[in-house]
Amino acid sequence: MVKQKEIRDDHKKWRCMQMFRTEVRCYRYNDMDIKQCANCKAKRDAGDEAINANLDKIGKLDRVEKDGTEWWDYD
Repeated sequence: MVKQKEIRDDHKKWRCMQMFRTEVRCYRYNDMDIKQCANCKAKRDAGDEAINANLDKIGKLDRVEKDGTEWWDYD
């Protein structure tokens, strides 16, 4: 896996993997221009998945720095 700040061209969506309610994961697919999940309202954060146009997982979000810089870990 390669960690990088730049979003790959094939990275079209992200899948929210954050917990909400009592130990339930969200799993909602969101477009990349949205940084807050449309379902659970969590901010895009470490552990969320990078998704291509075919809805295949192509990586995950490794970390988000305090200034909002995202580091994606692509397969």
